[in-house]
Amino acid sequence: MRRLVFEVLLLAISSLMGLTPVVLAQDTTPTVVPTPTLALLTPTPVPQSFGAPIDMMDAGFSASSGWSCGDFPCEDDIAGFLQRIRVSPGFAVEFVGRFPGQVMQITTGGDGRLYATVLENGSLYGAVYVMNADGSTERYSPTLISPIGLAF
Repeated sequence: MRRLVFEVLLLAISSLMGLTPVVLAQDTTPTVVPTPTLALLTPTPVPQSFGAPIDMMDAGFSASSGWSCGDFPCEDDIAGFLQRIRVSPGFAVEFVGRFPGQVMQITTGGDGRLYATVLENGSLYGAVYVMNADGSTERYSPTLISPIGLAF
């Protein structure tokens, strides 16, 4: 009986440690043989061509006062926001729509639309929303607790 318990324990411990037990004969004690180590795969970076490199320049700072709501444009002051947001030469900023709630992250999807994680009603609950080409938005996911992180 003790031998059976010992063999069962040895088999259980061996499987937890990733070892393969080998029983030589009914009369002998099982011998544990290590599982061979698999070869490691090393990813090789592939150079990608995205066209001519962009010469990044300082976008500068916008004024810190004189906006429609004091030190910041009011929510409905689209022209103020477009003037306040600074980008490097060669880039442009344009208004395309408004997500409902507090936007946490924005990214583009494979379909060319904007996707955003949005906190709703001033809470930690929110969802993923998608913005259509006409600027309208629609809810894309069910309610999430603290929707943070968005990537495609």
